[in-house]
Amino acid sequence: RPDGSLDPSFGQGGIATDASGQGLVAQGLALEDDGSIAIVGTSGWNFFVLRFQPSGMLDSSFGTGGEVEGDFGLGYVGGSAGSAVSILANDQVVVSGAANAQVPSSVLAVGRLNPDGTLDATFGQGGYALSTATGPVNVYPTLIAVLPDGSVLMAIMASSLWNGSYQLRRFLPDGSPDPTFGVGGEVTLQMPPN
Repeated sequence: RPDGSLDPSFGQGGIATDASGQGLVAQGLALEDDGSIAIVGTSGWNFFVLRFQPSGMLDSSFGTGGEVEGDFGLGYVGGSAGSAVSILANDQVVVSGAANAQVPSSVLAVGRLNPDGTLDATFGQGGYALSTATGPVNVYPTLIAVLPDGSVLMAIMASSLWNGSYQLRRFLPDGSPDPTFGVGGEVTLQMPPN
């Protein structure tokens, strides 16, 4: 509520939960105009997306009982962590994260899901767009924004033992890197060394 108190009409006394008991770790949230909510995070070796109705109940039309799990198409190679989510006007869900999040190479990932939670096969390779970060660096996508033309802008923190940087990567609506943005779809802002 506007005064900070819990809304008793939402979920159970103002709190919506996932009762799967799988130890989900939420990392990002998106709110639709109608009050629906999408949450992204990590579940074991996979990323997950939960979708709640405005009432706080899980949306049974999305995935399995309101939940989708995935691995960005890479299986169990280092695990897949979901970190940011956005909802499109057509009710598709865009999720970003990292797979194999280890040095020396981490894979940045964007996935696009249809309103029913299935992968959008017209995006990237089978629904996923992947971009490799090379060198002795850990990367962590922090935010995504879907632009009016359907392009996806991803903000990333990248760090090594000695310094760090912020990166922006832009993907075209089909999931391919935008060649008109920076170098091969990437812009890097170097932080001063420690």
